[in-house]
Amino acid sequence: MSQTLLEQFVLLSIFLMIGYAIRVWVTPIRKLFLPASLIGGVIGLILLPNGFGIIPISEEWMGEFASLPGVLITVVITASILGIKFPKAKEMAGGVGRQFMHLNLILFAQIGLGLLVGAAFLGVTYQTFGFEMFAGFVGGHGTAAMLANSLNEMGVEWWLDSQGVALTMATVGIVGGILVGIAMMQYVLRKGYIKSMSNLDNLPDEVIKGYAKPEEAKPLGKSIQFPPAIEPFAFTLALVLITVGLAFQVRGLFVGTIIHHVAPWAWGIILMAIIWLVMCKIGFDWIIDSTVKARIMGTFVDYLVVAAIISLPISTVAGYIVPMLVLSIVGMAFMIVATLYFGKKMLPGEDWFERSIINFGNCTGVGATGVLLLRLVDPDFNTNALSNWSLSFAIISLYVWFIFAFMPLFMIQYGLFTVGVAFCCLAIAFIIFARFIPGFWNLEQSIAGELKAEEA
Repeated sequence: MSQTLLEQFVLLSIFLMIGYAIRVWVTPIRKLFLPASLIGGVIGLILLPNGFGIIPISEEWMGEFASLPGVLITVVITASILGIKFPKAKEMAGGVGRQFMHLNLILFAQIGLGLLVGAAFLGVTYQTFGFEMFAGFVGGHGTAAMLANSLNEMGVEWWLDSQGVALTMATVGIVGGILVGIAMMQYVLRKGYIKSMSNLDNLPDEVIKGYAKPEEAKPLGKSIQFPPAIEPFAFTLALVLITVGLAFQVRGLFVGTIIHHVAPWAWGIILMAIIWLVMCKIGFDWIIDSTVKARIMGTFVDYLVVAAIISLPISTVAGYIVPMLVLSIVGMAFMIVATLYFGKKMLPGEDWFERSIINFGNCTGVGATGVLLLRLVDPDFNTNALSNWSLSFAIISLYVWFIFAFMPLFMIQYGLFTVGVAFCCLAIAFIIFARFIPGFWNLEQSIAGELKAEEA
């Protein structure tokens, strides 16, 4: 069994390296800034049984590849809370608070609009269709596995279909997010809204190429633990895996109850939050380096994405092409409005677009996509966009995982339309709050209003 697992990771590693080689050497692909795991996963999907079957492997292996993301995501999500620095009340009252409000508007509206689209296509889809837009756009490919894991733990038969749809939406989000994001940058450049630049040629070579020269390479993290005693990566990973083990044990205490259907990663993040808060309280937080933790999470996500994509049930997902197309159009159209209209209203100041575009990138791809887009318009990070986004998302990370954990239960229990309307109302509540609370709403004209005035 152990040798089989090793062989499976060897195959995943081969596709991961093929993806990286394509990312580095194929210019058109490089310009899309796609991760190697996504490229390698697509190559594997084409070559393995779910594609053309050029490389024959057993159904047992394909089934294990389909289940592997649900296992790895538990480690990733459990680790995510470790090392987070939470903003102070004074920071929340300023730019961080505005960034927080704008992000919440996007999150809740994406959920609400996605579920309403799902309700419209309920006769040809399944009971949770539509939530994949939020899972794919906000969470990315890794979160697609998280949703599937939650559905699988509930015993629903469409969990693999949902994983395929969520992976597709994540791909649409990351590719469309970059292309649409750059198009919006070109628009605001012509309008003169970005004061710090006049072109989009600001990305460093290592970001474009996917590697850095040896003299320009950055350290992977701080070696807080002395290696002869224990490797820093091993120490951090051990703490995370112990917490994962505790999560499974605690979840086992609720067998026979509805709480037992909550996925293991949700228990993991609860326990890790408790552990991290205690460590901070007793002054032991110095022992964790967030950069080391991020590299561990990134490694797991790379393998997770490859495994999820090569096991994508193409024939099944193809049956949802029209609903997915509508979901993609609705989602991307809303994100444009959220960035250019509500961004300018809710993030007042000359750097409103820089702060809005990082939210756009984060909520169509992953956090790295948001930072990538920000670097195009603010290469030296002269604005507060990065710090405001980081602190506001730290707060959101405390509860966004619980939305993922309990949403499948809510959708099945109360129906897509009811839950969708509820989340749309929550999104509207954030707009109302921002509109009537002094300092949260920019009373200048919106971009749309300025265009209308110019045309008149």
